[in-house]
Amino acid sequence: MTTLLLFYTALDTSQRPHPHYHYILHLWIGTIPKLPSDLGYGSSSWPITTITSILSVSSNLKSLYIFGLDQNLWCHIEDAIPTNLESLTMGPVHGPFRINDMKRQPRIQNFTSVSSHMRDSEIKDFILSSHCRSFRIILPSLEQLDFSQMAFVPQSKTLQFMEIVICHRDDFLLSGYRARLKEVTNDPRVVMTSLYDDHYHEEWSEFLRHEFLA
Repeated sequence: MTTLLLFYTALDTSQRPHPHYHYILHLWIGTIPKLPSDLGYGSSSWPITTITSILSVSSNLKSLYIFGLDQNLWCHIEDAIPTNLESLTMGPVHGPFRINDMKRQPRIQNFTSVSSHMRDSEIKDFILSSHCRSFRIILPSLEQLDFSQMAFVPQSKTLQFMEIVICHRDDFLLSGYRARLKEVTNDPRVVMTSLYDDHYHEEWSEFLRHEFLA
């Protein structure tokens, strides 16, 4: 939290228009892999007002990663998500992602849900939104995958890629689930991968941190 508050102080959002707001293109808010943090899930240390103030002036923000935010706190910052945001990654156990209800109508193209349950309506609304390009679900186990939700994919005219990433090492189980996925949808845009495939070798938190820093 200290780093976030220092960033906020340096930004000084009381100045409008703030002279540096347009330089903020990518933000990571929350826990960082392998580093101590007081912004764990359920923590009372989350500075919600500070976060919303930062987001409200970051009009050129392109990608946002939020980790460890209690699902019940998401409703306090979702209306501050800037209109021009292109990519949003949240988890684990993030709050409801209701793209059509967000106040500033962000044009989110890429959404990643980490270790969370999403309602059918949330997935359908995003996949069928006009700006949707990619949808990624990262799950710690195969049992959390709801195959019925893949049925919305063929209805999308804008989706280019949907990836289901499983944090699992069992190749036999994965092959069985890939076969089951094909039974639900033959849409070539939907793929299932593992964090332990040839191109993934890390825990999901480390993988996403490297993605953010790339």
